[in-house]
Amino acid sequence: MKKYIYISIFLFAAIAFATSCDNEWTEPKTIDVDQPEVGSDAYFANLRDYKQSDHQIAFGWFGGWTAAGPSMVTRLYSIPDSVDMIGLWGNMWHRDKMTPEKTDDLRLTREVKGMKILVTTLLGWTGKELPNIPEENWGTDRQEGLRKYAKALAEEIIDLGFDGLDIDYEPNVGGQTDVRDCPRGEDMIVFVQELGKYLGPKSNSGKLLVVDGELDALPEETGPYFDYAIAQAYSTTSSSNLQNRYNRISSIFKPEQFIVTEDFEAHWRTGGVNYTETNGNKVPSILGMAKWNPVQGVKGGCGTYHMEYEYRNTEMEYKYLRQAIQIMNPGVK
Repeated sequence: MKKYIYISIFLFAAIAFATSCDNEWTEPKTIDVDQPEVGSDAYFANLRDYKQSDHQIAFGWFGGWTAAGPSMVTRLYSIPDSVDMIGLWGNMWHRDKMTPEKTDDLRLTREVKGMKILVTTLLGWTGKELPNIPEENWGTDRQEGLRKYAKALAEEIIDLGFDGLDIDYEPNVGGQTDVRDCPRGEDMIVFVQELGKYLGPKSNSGKLLVVDGELDALPEETGPYFDYAIAQAYSTTSSSNLQNRYNRISSIFKPEQFIVTEDFEAHWRTGGVNYTETNGNKVPSILGMAKWNPVQGVKGGCGTYHMEYEYRNTEMEYKYLRQAIQIMNPGVK
């Protein structure tokens, strides 16, 4: 079956949760005559096949998830179709914050579009993401408490229907409050190894374990437990910066595991900062990231922080992220 890379199409708000429809879409499509109609069952089947193919992935951290109100910006389903993986920013995924609308949005986005929806935690004290569990339940032994927390956190993520966990690991720069008691060294190894029983490549569960933040602060022993390593390469102006970031962790992660990201909370209007290519040409940094690959091989992909801000682009929702996807994975004709 031919695989296509599709520029994302959005449904009107009134049909946001339909899995297929024949109404007009808000964006014209350029297709081969044998390509299935956008929105058809065949279209979504091809889209899901594409997500399983070997390609550079598109990623984003998504904030403000409510799946409520008239605006599509609060819904995962509004994200461009060809985006592969999402990290939910904040605690809106916690069990006590889940609603029927969120549950439906999550299910449709995963099942229909084939997106992987992860929860993101800024790693800190034991039990941070499970506030309903009393602190004394973790016990007094540090590493045993970390094992209990890792198991409980993984089970909660799986039970709520998410595809895995993204650990924002910032033990040195995350702030004294948010990353209080963040595991380091042997403690981090213990925590990740326990998570790896339920999530990530060693678990055989199909669930993902991803890390971002201070990648070069990770114990090398944790590397085999992660599917991807995401660099917060914010305001990057050249390929040398990206290459240096990868070089520092190249003994832990393969090129195809390495994802680079730009800060769209700050730069969504312009697609990033001015990025100078090796030929002297200047482009928005997210497009420079899309074009770049480490000298060691093809990267894993690129993405944006607070991707939802770009929904407000008046030319086209998610304009720059769409362009980045097409650069990394030109449509097959």
